[in-house]
Amino acid sequence: MPRKKRLSVPGALHHVMARGIEGRDIFRDYEERAIFLHLLTKGIEDTGFLCYAWALMGNHYHLLLRANEKPLSALMRRLNSTYARYYCKKYKRRGYLFQDRFKSIATQDQGYIEELVRYVHLNPIRAGVCKTMAQLDSYEWCGHSMLVGAHRYPFQNTADVLGKFARDTGTARKRYRRFMEEGLESHNGEPLIAMVRRSNAGEENIHDYGCWVIGNREFVVNAFKNDKERRSRIAEYRRLGWDLKRLGEYVAAQMGIEEPDIRCRGRQNTRAESRKLLAYLGNRMLGYAVSDIARYLGTSGPAVSKSLDEGKQIATRKRVRIVT
Repeated sequence: MPRKKRLSVPGALHHVMARGIEGRDIFRDYEERAIFLHLLTKGIEDTGFLCYAWALMGNHYHLLLRANEKPLSALMRRLNSTYARYYCKKYKRRGYLFQDRFKSIATQDQGYIEELVRYVHLNPIRAGVCKTMAQLDSYEWCGHSMLVGAHRYPFQNTADVLGKFARDTGTARKRYRRFMEEGLESHNGEPLIAMVRRSNAGEENIHDYGCWVIGNREFVVNAFKNDKERRSRIAEYRRLGWDLKRLGEYVAAQMGIEEPDIRCRGRQNTRAESRKLLAYLGNRMLGYAVSDIARYLGTSGPAVSKSLDEGKQIATRKRVRIVT
């Protein structure tokens, strides 16, 4: 069956899940969970994404994110790769830590955000990590405890979620917790959760939009239309011969250097700016994976991801764009 291509829906909610390879644990102790949350905090700050819900389980994690104009991978690739390097170094292991790429499904707001928050935050109870709601209230590794006021992490947006229940924080927390308790017995969100679980399980039927995006007809149609336009634009660039080598030559000409200079690391301003500009144009305009750009530049994936925003600023300041 054809591989599901990740759907780009700026501004949409995304339920994200990543699992350890072969179901192995990715979090074994306090330190590892704390390191992961530190990396997530930094990633949220750098991308400007919003995080509404999260849960760290033993062999996987869940996030509920609202992306912006940046692709979801701007956060996820760096988060997973940096954490994997830390984990593998700690345990002196080789190979992959995560099972394939992360799973994600784009979701409409109306009528969905509350159900998704509840689905993510009830995971510790469903897995038996927490036996009761009282235990979940104080469980440090799940966003539920932030919403009831027991803990606080700077990356989590609690105001928008609580605002769905009431304007007053105290009332909102009471109503939210009652909503969570009802979720242990209720099946109201079952069709939505069934689609999320299919996505988590890696079902990638390109003929079934439920594997890609959840929402009403208008939302689904617009999501596919915008994504198709973006992919068509990328395909046209590729048809016209815009590969990374040609892009390197183009950027070098625009910046007044030679193409081989771009692939040489250094603190020299023009060379450094050229590398960031190429990373931005290659990833956002031509659709090349961060890993492909990293190989071309002779650097790491996280370094490329980190340079994308600066590359956009350079492109705007110097008025550099790819022309067909």
